Order: sequence, then C-alpha cells, then structure tokens
Amino acid sequence: MVGAIVPWNFPFLLSSWKIAPALAAATRWCSSPPPLTAAHRAQVRPSSTQEAGLPEGVFNVVTGPGGQVGMAMVRDPRVDKIAFTGSTR
Repeated sequence: MVGAIVPWNFPFLLSSWKIAPALAAATRWCSSPPPLTAAHRAQVRPSSTQEAGLPEGVFNVVTGPGGQVGMAMVRDPRVDKIAFTGSTR
C-alpha cells in the first residue's frame, strides 16, 4: 500500500499527482489530505472509483489530526511506501 501525506496548500492537486502512479502500479492507496479535501474525495469516491473499475478498498481516505494520522500511516506495516510533501519539522 502507498500512503500519502499532503500539505494544506494545493492538497487536491498534490495528492492527485501521487494517486495516478500508485494506481498504475496496481497498488492500494491511502491518503491523508487536509479535512475539507478529504471530505470532498470521500464524497466523490464511491461512484467515481467504482465507475473506473477499482475494487473496493483500493482507494482510501484517512482523516484526523495530521500528526497522529501521518505517524500511524508511517508506522503501519501494511504501508509499503510513503509519499510526503511538506516540511519535516
């Protein structure tokens, strides 16, 4: 699984640039965008991913406090790769 941690500025665009390569590589995707972007993706997700032929569970959105969600994704053994955009502080 590929996990993505994207910043608050341009979250939809930055996560979109990461989604296509991950799905093209036939891997599952888990994203932790800022809350409003996550809500929009979650709202769009059921119809658009199913219409595109993606199996259930391939595209996932995780919401919550950034530091907690990001750290959980980094430490989760199911996540093989993290795509991170932002500062390391």
